Order: sequence, then structure tokens, then C-alpha cells
Amino acid sequence: MPENIKRSATATTPSVEFNFSNNHFVLLGEMFPENTRPFYEEAIKPVLKHLRTMVEQDILFELKLTYYNSSSAKILFEMIEELDTAAGRGNRVQIKWWHAEDDDNMQEFGEEFSEDVVHASFEIAVL
Repeated sequence: MPENIKRSATATTPSVEFNFSNNHFVLLGEMFPENTRPFYEEAIKPVLKHLRTMVEQDILFELKLTYYNSSSAKILFEMIEELDTAAGRGNRVQIKWWHAEDDDNMQEFGEEFSEDVVHASFEIAVL
């Protein structure tokens, strides 16, 4: 099992709390790094690799983002796609997309991502 990942937010990346022992993963804050590769390699890739090994597990992935850029959208799409694939293999996957009550943009982005989810549960909620 991978080592848990806990990183504080930076000026351009969200805080990360990925607990592999209980399959609870959280991204919180803004996500717009100029170069997404280091963030992807250090924080996201281990989760994707872990998801590919899971069968019949409970997985909770929470996205509490206030902003993300187009290159980060690609990462988010890949993560959500991998979560949905894991659900298709018999895992019980819950994706929670949180947004501020007055943030219509982030609510709409969550709705757009949810349209691509077939097997996982996708909930859009107010912070």
C-alpha cells in the first residue's frame, strides 16, 4: 500500500490529503500550477496506480476546489475517469464535488464532470 500523502496548499496547488489505508482522498483549494507534471507525479499518479489495484473497496474522493485551470481540468478528468473505472470493477466509489453556495461556475463544472460518470456515485454539495 502506498504511503499516505499530505501536502499543504501552495499559491498554485491545492492541499492534498490522500489516506490510502481508508481510501479517503481530498483536494482542497485552488489548482492552477504553471507546470502540472510535478504535482501530477507526486500527488495524483500514486492515487491512480492505487485505484487500479482495488476490488470491492469503499472509496471516497472529495474535491473542494475553488478554482482550476484548463491543464488541471485534464488531471481532474483523468482522476474522475479512473474512479469511475474502479467503480465499474465492483468498488463502491463516491465522488463529492463541493462548491461555495454562491459559486455557480464551480457548481456547473461539477455538473459537467458528473455527466461522464457511469458507475460511481457523484454528488454535488455546498460547502
